[in-house]
Amino acid sequence: MFFQEEVKPRISDFDRNGSFAYEDMLQVLETAGSHHSDMVHDHVIAGSQSGIAWILVEWRIKIHSLPSSTDMLKITTWVRGKAPAAMVYRDFIVTNDNDGLLFEAEATFVLLDTARGRMTRISEELFTAYGPEDRMIFEDTPARLRAPETVLFTHPLALRHSDIDFNGHIHNTKYIDIALEALPSHVRASASFSEIRIVYSKAIKESDEVVTNYSLVNNAHIITVMGNNAPCTIIELK
Repeated sequence: MFFQEEVKPRISDFDRNGSFAYEDMLQVLETAGSHHSDMVHDHVIAGSQSGIAWILVEWRIKIHSLPSSTDMLKITTWVRGKAPAAMVYRDFIVTNDNDGLLFEAEATFVLLDTARGRMTRISEELFTAYGPEDRMIFEDTPARLRAPETVLFTHPLALRHSDIDFNGHIHNTKYIDIALEALPSHVRASASFSEIRIVYSKAIKESDEVVTNYSLVNNAHIITVMGNNAPCTIIELK
């Protein structure tokens, strides 16, 4: 089942340079995915509050062109897979009014039983309700994203109450802005990226002591968000 919706950009979606902001890009994708879930009665917030939560473990995004303030964003998303499992893939395509390709993405989720702290399988009934498709956005499988050994800069990160979501940890879309803040000033001033990967390995809570480590590996900017001295999220910007 291909789920589609249209979104008109808000003025707040654009950064100081007048470019569509990366976090807002993630929010657009996340919202379309949640609307698809609502349509099949898989309510994300209600599910989390009842003890079964979809946990995002990875984003992979390819940016072809950033939308303008006059574009209407056409979002198509679908769940991919052949059988119920603990891990589910969701793909996205976003185009403008003229069907010009803006960005594509793949999100990887696991279904977590929060009471037991264990992954659980999606039911056959719910999996079928999503009408999974075979189409894949990305045919290749990238190398596993790891925290680099060489760190060029480290900065402490003070968390805000507004960073914490309904699951009690930093919301997944917040990490891209955390990563941008961790870039060297000369990179941040002219930042323009066509590929983004984010791997979430451990949730960061409000009480955690957090720092960001910046590394440069093969011309890719890699920011590792550390919580209590452990790598929790890795962001790669190209």
